[in-house]
Amino acid sequence: MNHKEFYEKLSAYVSGDLSEKESAKMKVHLESCNNCKKEYAAMGKMVKLLQAIPKVETPPETYDSLIRRISSLPQEKTPEFGFRKI
Repeated sequence: MNHKEFYEKLSAYVSGDLSEKESAKMKVHLESCNNCKKEYAAMGKMVKLLQAIPKVETPPETYDSLIRRISSLPQEKTPEFGFRKI
């Protein structure tokens, strides 16, 4: 496994979403690569910090208010040939 492959799969590895075979490849690479060890440790810390953020319950009226505000925004007209203005 090279660095590019490692970085592409790092998030999935940290979250436990890789197959056993892919996880084993990641582990072998980590044992021999200090740079990737540092990236793995940093990603793990970040995940733990994010998981520690308290969840906030949004009052039901917030959703209703948001829908009303969006609905009240002026709508762009679509040209006759079907493309929207960007």
